[in-house]
Amino acid sequence: MRLDPRIAVDIPLVFDFPGAAPDPRRTALIALGKSALFMATRFFRRHPSFRAVAGMAIVPEGLPRDDADLPSGLAVIASTHPQMTEKSFAAGAALVRFVSRHAPVVDTFIVLLSGGASALVEHGPAPDEFSSLNHELLRAGLPIQEMNRRRIALSGIKGGKLARRAPDADWLTFVMSDIPAPDGHRLVGSMPSWSPDEPRHHLVPVADGGLLHDRYAAELARCGYRIAFEKRFLAGTVNDWAHRIAAQELRPGEALLITGEPTLALTVATPGTGGRMAHLALLLAERLDDGLTLHALSSDGIDGASPYAGIIFTPEERRRFDRSLIADHLARFDAYSFFEKYGCALKTGYTGVNLNDVVVVTRD
Repeated sequence: MRLDPRIAVDIPLVFDFPGAAPDPRRTALIALGKSALFMATRFFRRHPSFRAVAGMAIVPEGLPRDDADLPSGLAVIASTHPQMTEKSFAAGAALVRFVSRHAPVVDTFIVLLSGGASALVEHGPAPDEFSSLNHELLRAGLPIQEMNRRRIALSGIKGGKLARRAPDADWLTFVMSDIPAPDGHRLVGSMPSWSPDEPRHHLVPVADGGLLHDRYAAELARCGYRIAFEKRFLAGTVNDWAHRIAAQELRPGEALLITGEPTLALTVATPGTGGRMAHLALLLAERLDDGLTLHALSSDGIDGASPYAGIIFTPEERRRFDRSLIADHLARFDAYSFFEKYGCALKTGYTGVNLNDVVVVTRD
C-alpha cells in the first residue's frame, strides 16, 4: 500500500453563509494562502453568482494553476513562501489598495483564508524588520500559534487590522486551518480579516486537520488495516514524534495514524534539502522495528525547503539504507538528499489542500 497526500483533495469544503447570503453586486472577494485558488474554485462552484464580483488572490509563486473554474476578473498575485520578501510587501500594498478602493462601494468582503498567508502578504513601515523576524521564527522551531502571535504584534494588517480598514463593511472569513488545534482556525495566516471583538467580523471554518485525519483513517480501513494507535492535532517537536512513533508496537494488519504539525529548529546556518516530514523519516529509519512501512507526508505536497511531498519507505527499502550516513544528513538538515538515493522521496507538486502533516506506519 502506498498512500498519497493527494487523497486530501477529496475532502469536502462547505461554504455556507452564517446568515442571509450577501448581495453579490455589493461584495468583494479576497483569497489568501497556499490553498487560495483551491478554495476559490470550490467557492465559485457552490456560489456561482459571485463569479462576477471584484476579486484578488495572493498565492505562492510557482503555484500550478488551472483557471478553468476561476473568473477572468480574479486578479492573481504571486508572492513568496515560506520566506518573506519584497514580493510579500508588494502583495500587501496591493491588498490594502484593493480594500481601500472597494470599501466605499461594497457591503461585504468575503475572505478565503488558508495557511501560508503570513509570509505571502505583509504591510508595515519596516520591511527589513518584518523579514528578519519571519526568518528567525522559521528557524526557531516555535509552534505556529506563537509564530503568528509575534507576527501580529508588528504587522499593519494581521490580527484583524486589514478588516479595520473597511469598518463599515461586514467581513466574512471562510478558513481552512493548518494549525494543529481544534481552535486553530482563529490564527490561520495570522488572521488579517477577523478579530473576536468586532461584531461585523464573522469566522466560518471549512476544513481542518480533523477532516484530514478522518480521510486517512477511512483509507486505512478500506485497505484492511485496523488503527491500533492514533493522535490528531498533535504538536511537539519532530524528536518527540519520532520517540512516540518508535515506541508503538504494531501487529500484522495494524496501523498507526498521526496528524498534526511538529516543530523543527534549524541549528545550522545553511541547511540542506529538508523538511519536517523528511527529518522525521530519517530519525525513524534507525528506530523503527523491522517489518514496518512508513509514510511521512505533507498535505500541501511541499515539505519544507524541498520539492517533495514527503517520504515513503518499506522494510525492503529500509534494508538498503546506508545507516552510517544518517547522522551526517540529520546534522545538516539534508534528509531528502539521503532518501533521493533510494527512490523514497515522493513528488506530487502542490495538492491545493493545506492542512496538517500525516504519518502512517503499517505492518503488513
